[in-house]
Amino acid sequence: LAFGGIDFLNGKVLISQNGDVTIKQNLTVAGAGSFGKLIVRNDQQTEVASIDALGNADFAGNLNVQSLATIAGQLTAGSIGISEVSAAQSTTPNTIEAGSATIGKGYIGTGQDYVMVNTVKVTANSLIYITPTSSTGGLIPYVAEILADTSFRVELDSPAEQNIRFNWWIVN
Repeated sequence: LAFGGIDFLNGKVLISQNGDVTIKQNLTVAGAGSFGKLIVRNDQQTEVASIDALGNADFAGNLNVQSLATIAGQLTAGSIGISEVSAAQSTTPNTIEAGSATIGKGYIGTGQDYVMVNTVKVTANSLIYITPTSSTGGLIPYVAEILADTSFRVELDSPAEQNIRFNWWIVN
């Protein structure tokens, strides 16, 4: 056994001579008290991640989520980075097609007094923040209408004399 390690189940579970363990399928740990803390260490033996028996997880590096992250409790962060959203002015006048985005950029065109932002992420209870990023000529863009699961309308009290650019952010 000391010469080449241990092979269980025809290569499905391997323990190498240096102590590395390779499991070629799923690993399930069951039973009360059988799991205290899972620790992941890098090549320098520094702890880079851990998960304890209460479900608390710590990561030294980035946590990347490819689909959906749901947080039932509180989120505490030193900063939150948000990638640029591919919401673009549509070929339909006064419309921004944002798909399922919750943040984006847009503008109300010269001579116009509103733009619709089409996104399925807006709800009747959404908080929508509008931040102008260009001169507004004294006009204030505001959320005039929300159509749940469809869109929201950013409006001015009178037509813009120049393009008014803004960022928008939906918080649910």
